Amino acid sequence: MAGRVLSINVKPQDGTGVGIPKKPLDQTLVTAWGVANDFNNYRFMSKANTKDRAVLLIPKETLDDLQKEGWPVGIGHLGENLTIEGVPRQLLKVGCEIHVGEVILEITEMCHPCRTLANLAYVGKERVDEFINTLKGRRGWYAKVLKEGEIKTGDRVNVA
Repeated sequence: MAGRVLSINVKPQDGTGVGIPKKPLDQTLVTAWGVANDFNNYRFMSKANTKDRAVLLIPKETLDDLQKEGWPVGIGHLGENLTIEGVPRQLLKVGCEIHVGEVILEITEMCHPCRTLANLAYVGKERVDEFINTLKGRRGWYAKVLKEGEIKTGDRVNVA
């Protein structure tokens, strides 16, 4: 089943320490350490910069579902590096390979929602617990990089 990259999203290290929302790029390099020019404070500071969390991806269909539920979630708001579309969520599982442009990723774990989401204006401290509960099982997937390379918006996404 083939989908496509809808958006590539990064957050440069700018001193804020908050990795959301991420801003879109048209293309970039992906290395074993992740998407070029993206700084994930949690991965770097709390998880010893593990390569198992090099890239975070989420289907656009998940964002659409959240919007239908009343959450004005935009692309990059959940900290994802790759917003993909057209790939059924049930195909995304730990251990599966994802081919994106020149890059090959392997899903390593599901991303669990965290309190950093309170930084989103529509969530805040008042609604963060509600939003975390809403996102359980839907925040996206972390992946390690099996093959480095360039990716660009519109690249095909295939689950192997």
